[in-house]
Amino acid sequence: MQLVMLPGIMTLGLVYFSIRVLVFKVLTFIHSAKDGKKLKDEENYIRHAGMLLLLLAFFSAVMILLLFIAPKAAMGEMIAGALIFGFLWKRMDSRYGEQR
Repeated sequence: MQLVMLPGIMTLGLVYFSIRVLVFKVLTFIHSAKDGKKLKDEENYIRHAGMLLLLLAFFSAVMILLLFIAPKAAMGEMIAGALIFGFLWKRMDSRYGEQR
């Protein structure tokens, strides 16, 4: 149980925040409007940010399953998932993020 507690809490937290973004359209914990800058396309930003948070929650859930089988593979999967998430987030932010 101790082995999966931290990834389990992370998965639940990511699902909670993705629901906040997708359903309630709350972006304050992800994006703060600095200097009054607006998003290029707020609707698409919200949709893509929520889906990317769900993707990271999926990676975390897969990590939980892999922890029982091969802990080293679980760590590799989560590192790869975080890198994929980071790349997709940067692409999403440059496409729909703040206007320059």
